[in-house]
Amino acid sequence: MQLNLVAFFIYFVIIKESRGFTLSKKEKLIERLKSKPKDFTFYEMESLLGQIGYICLNKGSTSGSRVMFIHSVYAPIIIHKPHPNKELPYYVTKQIYDKLKREGVI
Repeated sequence: MQLNLVAFFIYFVIIKESRGFTLSKKEKLIERLKSKPKDFTFYEMESLLGQIGYICLNKGSTSGSRVMFIHSVYAPIIIHKPHPNKELPYYVTKQIYDKLKREGVI
């Protein structure tokens, strides 16, 4: 069993890397979110949630900068679109990461 794991590791690291194996945009964003950066932008979060299957909606004509991300299976995520900065506050990034991890999405 251990030999198979070593063989897989050698194949994945050496052969795939030599062929130019790269992470997808979704995987890169998930890895970036897992690192809990302080400069994660709203547009990165919007892209990541969209690739996971969330749809971005304004909460209504009087919602201002509030947006809701809805999913057919998971609970909605409501956040304020930051302005004038593009970066989400750290606590928002952490809350979304914790929610996605708790629900088994990432």
